[in-house]
Amino acid sequence: MKQYKGVLAYLLVLSVVSLALCACASTEKEREFEAETTSLNKNIEADAYYQLGVSKINENDIQGAFVQLKKALDIEPRHMEALNVLGLVYLQLEDYENAKQTFLKAIKINKDFSDAYNNLGITYAKLQMWEDSIQAFKAAIQNPFYRTPDLAYNNLGYSYYRIKKYDDAIIAFKEAIKRAEQNNSPYYGLALVFNAQKRYGEASDSLMRAMQLDSKFKGDVNKARESFKAKLYSITGYEATDYINFLEIMNY
Repeated sequence: MKQYKGVLAYLLVLSVVSLALCACASTEKEREFEAETTSLNKNIEADAYYQLGVSKINENDIQGAFVQLKKALDIEPRHMEALNVLGLVYLQLEDYENAKQTFLKAIKINKDFSDAYNNLGITYAKLQMWEDSIQAFKAAIQNPFYRTPDLAYNNLGYSYYRIKKYDDAIIAFKEAIKRAEQNNSPYYGLALVFNAQKRYGEASDSLMRAMQLDSKFKGDVNKARESFKAKLYSITGYEATDYINFLEIMNY
């Protein structure tokens, strides 16, 4: 009988151990569920602040956007969309170093984040770091799921133009046009490139096409001329040179 008691005791121990294991597993699942729920709630809260930030930008309330995006990132530092839009806020404020670092953070989270690459390229262009801007725009284009590659191709064309790689610029601008025929910007770019190559007829045709597509002018040459002249009072550097070139092209 003692022998049976020993076996029974052994079985009971096994049962207790099994119950303990089940309890541990159940607790672990509960913890995982709680962690996932907490993470989901954080993302929802961060998304809400992110959306507020975007709406503030649309209202041209840059400081308001900055505050809301910072709140989103305090909750979820890896919110890549909030990082991207915060970078745009820094760009608007001409704080190019913080813009660059913010876009790089977004790219570190998602190496296929084409919008952030494109915006990083714009930042490098503002800093006149043309080779870096070219590499950033190329990285944006590499993603086959990028929704607006025409923007990166267009920006790539301008960067090539700045360093006088005119043939590469023409290719980039034409790729942009293939993807968005009604975008006026690549036609303005082509006008500048053709003018630099002394292809004056093509420069004039491209500029006219740009002005036709531009909603500010709708083909009104005189209105465009006055606008270009006015720009010269508010900008300097290479951008001012662009408008001088446009005015010269209009005289051909």
